[in-house]
Amino acid sequence: MINTTISFQHHLRWVLFFSIMLCGISLSATHNRAGEITYEQIGPTTIRMKLTTYTKTSSVAADRDSVEIFWGDGTSQWVVRSNGKGDPLPNDIKRNFYIADHTYPGRARYTITFRDLNRVGNILNVNYPNSIDIPLALSTSFTLLDPQFQGVNNSVQLLQPPIDFACLGEKFIHNPNAYDPDGDSLSYEMTMPLENFDKVVPNYLFPDQILPGPGNQIYLNPVTGDFVWDSPPQAGEYNIAIKINEYRGGVLINTVIRDMQILVRPCQNEPPVIEAPDRICVIAGEKISLPIYLSDPDVNQRLLLTATGAPLDQGKANVIGANAYSDQPFTALLEWQTDCNDIAVNDYKIVLRAVDNYFGDTSGLATLKTLLIKVVGPPPENLMVEARGNAAELSWDLPYACEDTDDNYFFGFSIWRSNKSVALPMDTCNPSISGYQRIVYNTKATANGRYFHRDENLDPNGVYCYRIVAEFTKYTSTGNPYNLVRSIPSEEECFTFSRNLPLLTEVSVNETSQSGSINIAFQKPDPSVLDTLLYPGPYTIEILRRTVGTGIYLAIPAGRKNFTNLTVFSDTTFLDTGINTVSTGYEYQLEFYSGSNLIGRTSSSSSVFSLAIPSDKRVLLSWNDNTAWTNSKYYIYKENPSGVFELLDSTTEKRYTEFDLINGQNYCYKVESYGSYGLEDVKDPLLNFSQEVCAQPVDNLAPCAPQITVTNLCDQLDLVGIDALENTVEWSDANQSCDEFQDILQYNIYYSPDSSNNFVRIGISPGNAPRKFVHNDLSSGLQGCYAVTAVDLQGNESVLSNFVCVENCPLYVLPNTFTPNGDGSNDVFKPIKNYFIASVEMKIFNDWGNLIFETTDPAINWTAENVATGTYYYTCRVFRESLNGGVVADEKPLKGFINLVR
Repeated sequence: MINTTISFQHHLRWVLFFSIMLCGISLSATHNRAGEITYEQIGPTTIRMKLTTYTKTSSVAADRDSVEIFWGDGTSQWVVRSNGKGDPLPNDIKRNFYIADHTYPGRARYTITFRDLNRVGNILNVNYPNSIDIPLALSTSFTLLDPQFQGVNNSVQLLQPPIDFACLGEKFIHNPNAYDPDGDSLSYEMTMPLENFDKVVPNYLFPDQILPGPGNQIYLNPVTGDFVWDSPPQAGEYNIAIKINEYRGGVLINTVIRDMQILVRPCQNEPPVIEAPDRICVIAGEKISLPIYLSDPDVNQRLLLTATGAPLDQGKANVIGANAYSDQPFTALLEWQTDCNDIAVNDYKIVLRAVDNYFGDTSGLATLKTLLIKVVGPPPENLMVEARGNAAELSWDLPYACEDTDDNYFFGFSIWRSNKSVALPMDTCNPSISGYQRIVYNTKATANGRYFHRDENLDPNGVYCYRIVAEFTKYTSTGNPYNLVRSIPSEEECFTFSRNLPLLTEVSVNETSQSGSINIAFQKPDPSVLDTLLYPGPYTIEILRRTVGTGIYLAIPAGRKNFTNLTVFSDTTFLDTGINTVSTGYEYQLEFYSGSNLIGRTSSSSSVFSLAIPSDKRVLLSWNDNTAWTNSKYYIYKENPSGVFELLDSTTEKRYTEFDLINGQNYCYKVESYGSYGLEDVKDPLLNFSQEVCAQPVDNLAPCAPQITVTNLCDQLDLVGIDALENTVEWSDANQSCDEFQDILQYNIYYSPDSSNNFVRIGISPGNAPRKFVHNDLSSGLQGCYAVTAVDLQGNESVLSNFVCVENCPLYVLPNTFTPNGDGSNDVFKPIKNYFIASVEMKIFNDWGNLIFETTDPAINWTAENVATGTYYYTCRVFRESLNGGVVADEKPLKGFINLVR
């Protein structure tokens, strides 16, 4: 007797037992492995499309000398293959190019699509085992911009082929190596392969959903494009899809979907090792000579190094010692003489691929290493600032090192200003101009053989600091700039017109108590610049104070300084006493008087106010300050057992954490700021202490959440029966998730019957027990969602782990023969197996196509009363309960025949 079987594996999956007999019919059609669609813009509304497909060389009957391209504007075109009969590659792979030009009716967003029957057979994660019946569909969406104002828009170019080999149980890495000719920003995300333009393939499983577990994890880096599979648990062929998004000015303008194939083979082989940095950053004009060290744990194997990337593709860079399989270990050399035309806002990406010769000198296990290279513009040199009236005259070196570029790529200079010194690190990887305001957008003005700018209408009492930034850009057809790139900023230059006001230089906590004190110091006005005719003596300096961020400033009576003239004045310090320095921070300001006339008021400056927050075996310090000068560094002091504060560490951040402390023990700290005005005639550095703060570490941190997997009989590739209604939940060791936590008491297991995530605790597992829980109290089926938390010895519970939801895997087996002859055996037509079926739409027809029976009952129970012996035909749609509520129907109804024998 032949049975008709339906089952689900994660997604609903109908498998007809007799389908094995039909497989041979479509074997000759097995064909498509991978592909993508890219293009270049060659006119205002004209593109040159390139479809690249990878097919099975031996499938001659399915070879395509032309394919139909749908342009997305309502038209389509048959495009002839551009590379003859295709390029045969090793391992039964052929590469095909189809290239055509197309002009669109206007500027808009379009989607180019392609669809072809069939994929290769037996792809494990695409409608297994019938992937041969599933088409390959590709799409690329793009925006035709206005070339006069927005520039041209080319798609990304993908330099790494979309077929790669992996070894069973070994970590696998692939990178499509996408780069954009226009310098647009890229991001990467996983998606599902397509079988039609708007429809994903049926019964798709991501690779980590086949034999899932902690040792089977996938990850796609959204920035670099590295796809990592650690590690394949089952040999075979897999397909994944990667969506590459392209942005200009933060706006999505293009999307390319690459459909790629991973061939996993069983092999007693370890991957090669590439030793090279993840990222290097250079200033344009520097030569890169980067050694790349290759080795392999399998010492008898030979290695081949290949490299792809825009600098190599454009002939700017090359890799020496990497053109053939070689004995290993060996060192190759990446060389690139950079120039000013290479300056770019995004990193260049070079994908290094080392492959061994495990399968002979054609292929083997490969390792990929993505090397990012940032090329930045050099800083403008020798900035000088001089006061002229109420203006500042800025000048810097001419010529600039990168002013001579192709296509006027050098755009000019922007000028940035701040009212106090800002410490910027010399960072070639991440040039920054934060803390400054741009005052000039683009200038190339010169005077007296130097670049020049005059900054006018400045406050004569202000402090001004400047930096210059060179800028580079691409241009639209009408000369409008886009994709602007900035150089490293110049060194900072600060100045003030005249110091006819005092400057605060110290606000430092002297004593920490409810009645503590703060040291105040200032630098007196410059006697040589104060107009004593306009502002005659006697003079007064008032010291004003307020609580940080609140109220108005009030004069401190004891803080008044009186003197007849500036020459004899030397008392520039004050101790502010009787104030609460334990829980309050203070701001100070100076007022300068000529007699009773106010000459001016200084900017305010505060003390450094610290907080100490205890946590598990650690103390978290944070602090705030608001000063007229710039604090670029902070020193952290810790009290030793003798009561003396010793230097512990330093940081440029306003926070610090000391680890490895003893819970319950008291620790005291204070912070010293290191700052500067950036002015030549002002005290430098400026050092100021915070108040003392103390804390006792306490275990108040929850442990890290584990990672969980859930398995059941639905994970079997060929499900034939339901033996037990149980889900097995397993999780990782939370002690290993975070090294600093090693005190797990127990794990709590949570369950929700649906995807609403209304979790209820269903179990507790001791921390030293096997990390496994079998949920077998399942009267209504296998479906549900699970999460696990970790609880430490202090009762701190982690956040919920990742949620894992499982669905019922309906199994429906129908016979094709029954004998309603009244003998009590096989008298009723009903399913042989009937699990997790909500309802059916069963219809039975005679030879003439007349409906003779129908039911929605999954049990069917057809007795064939008043029906003669013969062959009958049926269609049956099967419905299952959904994890989200309601029922879900299979897309394809069952069809079969019934032999009725009396």
